[in-house]
Amino acid sequence: MPNASVCGARGVFTDADGAEYLKVSVVSIPEKGKANKELLSFLAKRLKTAKSNFEIISERCKRILIKGIDAVQAAEILRQGE
Repeated sequence: MPNASVCGARGVFTDADGAEYLKVSVVSIPEKGKANKELLSFLAKRLKTAKSNFEIISERCKRILIKGIDAVQAAEILRQGE
């Protein structure tokens, strides 16, 4: 969710197909990859790993599929850090 007032995890949700996804808000606008870079930096910092461990492999309908992250496990780690 780009253009938010604060960067942070919003929780784990389930889509119509039953797939779980992690919703994260970022402050940056979706221009020239700024929001994607902020998202990867946020995840890497909070999950205590390198940004290079993540790769955006598809974007559709404001959802980004990221290689190297499981939504439920990531949400649990993010909750512990709040």
